[in-house]
Amino acid sequence: MEGDIRYAKQEGVCVLKLTGDIRYTTGPAAVISRSLDTFFDKLFAAGDIQDVVVDMSETTAIDSTNLGLLARLYTWMQERNGRRPTIVSTNPDVTRTLESVGFDRVFAIVSEPRSIQASLERLPQVEGTQREMLQLILQAHRRLMEMSEDNAEMFAPAVALMDAELHRDR
Repeated sequence: MEGDIRYAKQEGVCVLKLTGDIRYTTGPAAVISRSLDTFFDKLFAAGDIQDVVVDMSETTAIDSTNLGLLARLYTWMQERNGRRPTIVSTNPDVTRTLESVGFDRVFAIVSEPRSIQASLERLPQVEGTQREMLQLILQAHRRLMEMSEDNAEMFAPAVALMDAELHRDR
């Protein structure tokens, strides 16, 4: 199932609903990744959110690029109010993926879906150039590397290749 991200903001809480396959490698997912990154920029700048819930109860897969984007939530929440964002994950495969990159140490991962009272809107679509997309992927993987030594070891080769590619194109 093609990936989709929707959101709602209500009473200081932002809910992100990730549905389907959230991977950069699938065609429209490149736009999803860029759209999510841009959405976070605007969300953080507005400053009216006190808590974030990422509902992944209908997510079938998520890749490291999008995990790196979600890692921004943790950093932002820590700087803002010291709270941990919540991830709802009912799919054991998705939960294992989250745990494999250490999200269980920085997010509150719960398995009970939460009802969303507000209507969800699709993220505004943002496209980017090939260079912008490579920068986004590189930044996302660097964020994952910062989370743990295991991640640093796991993603170092990919980050080195992307960094070399980015600097070669200058």
